[in-house]
Amino acid sequence: MLLLLIFALMQGDCFTIGLTMRSTLSSATRGKTLCTLDSRLWSKKPSTSNPSPSSPLDNKWLSWMTQGTPTAGLAKNGKYIPKGEITYRESSSLGGIPRMSRYTASDWLHNIYTLPSSSVLRQISGPVNFCFWWGFLISAIHRILTRTLIKTGHAIGSLADHIVITKTPHSLLGSALGLLLVFRTNTAYARFWEGRKIWEQVTSLSRDISRMARLYERDIGAAKLERCMGLLAAFPYLLRQRVQPRWLMKKGDFSRQRSRFSKYGEDGEEEEDIEEREGNDGEAVTWVNTGKTPWRLLPSGTLEDCITSQNRPLWVADRLGTEFVSIPDSSTFSSRERLTFISLVGKLSDAIGQCERIVQTPVPLNYARHTIRFLTAWCLTLPFAVCGEFGLATGPVMSVVAWTLFGIYEIGVQIEDPFQRTLKLSVICEGIEKEVVGEQWRARKSAFKGRGEGEEEIDE
Repeated sequence: MLLLLIFALMQGDCFTIGLTMRSTLSSATRGKTLCTLDSRLWSKKPSTSNPSPSSPLDNKWLSWMTQGTPTAGLAKNGKYIPKGEITYRESSSLGGIPRMSRYTASDWLHNIYTLPSSSVLRQISGPVNFCFWWGFLISAIHRILTRTLIKTGHAIGSLADHIVITKTPHSLLGSALGLLLVFRTNTAYARFWEGRKIWEQVTSLSRDISRMARLYERDIGAAKLERCMGLLAAFPYLLRQRVQPRWLMKKGDFSRQRSRFSKYGEDGEEEEDIEEREGNDGEAVTWVNTGKTPWRLLPSGTLEDCITSQNRPLWVADRLGTEFVSIPDSSTFSSRERLTFISLVGKLSDAIGQCERIVQTPVPLNYARHTIRFLTAWCLTLPFAVCGEFGLATGPVMSVVAWTLFGIYEIGVQIEDPFQRTLKLSVICEGIEKEVVGEQWRARKSAFKGRGEGEEEIDE
């Protein structure tokens, strides 16, 4: 940047760069940011009129500095955009997608500050505290025995030498422990990534089905198309409920909140459904808030059938297949198109089994137990190897060691089932709903309209 400034001064010009950040946060555009960078090259003696035109070399430097594409002559809020203005679009309404936070090395202070609220630390607080007090106890006993031997020369003080053991076993076994932990974490991450790919497949299939249904809207019919799109938008929500734990309430709690939930009502404050066991026959009674997603997306007359189904996303997939099979033949719609629809719905149904495979197949019990037993034994014997060096600081040292090793193990446990807390499934479900029946779907409709050379208008 200094060399660039010197180069500009040598050319007799100076740069004036204005950076304007505008963030718009509202209920409809929450989290959307529009960043506009205006860069103009002024002459050494600027006049009150328009700025002097810049040379091609200056434009290259300007483009390199801002890493953008200059635009000129475009209307912006009814105003003319001067040449050289760089506009960055990050608003989701202009094509952006929700992004999860990325943490870099520059966030180290924030990560240290938020350590007490870490979910990993909360889960491993038991072994960390135990290792701290265990290490402190061993170091205190060693210190007492050492002082007794020095001051009195009593024979019991000689036990201090027997408490301390060599570090060789821990050095040899440390490599094996590290391999076990790394393998455990890598296995869990592979399951996490597989889960993300499954939901990427659900997103892509939803887009493909909605696109094809829109292309054959005349053959499908407006009413059937609306039913199919509602079922398609409800599918990811029901799949999320399938792979995440259900919220079961006690009968007493349910009776107090019963007025807020109804199978057929339109009011309510919760999105979750409630299941109550009536009597001793084990019959499940389900109460849902039909004014909330996904129940409001289901076609009328199908709500009760879907609610009482054992596998709700599979029921939606079956219903979608039924809707597509019942499309009558026409000059533009035949068995070939019908089979394509059925094939896409079949792939959507495959995602249910793929998610169930991850949920129902944990890491083998023998491997998990052996790893945690090995880790516990290694940590409990480590104070005997280091108390001679660290003294009373053995307790804090052991707490750090336990936090590191047990934390690695706990990370593997948390991402082993990615559908519970790691993947933001609600964001994916909302994105699919918007693209199938929401505002993004209404924006997509313009792609199916047009009249060009040898081309008919698709929409009425």
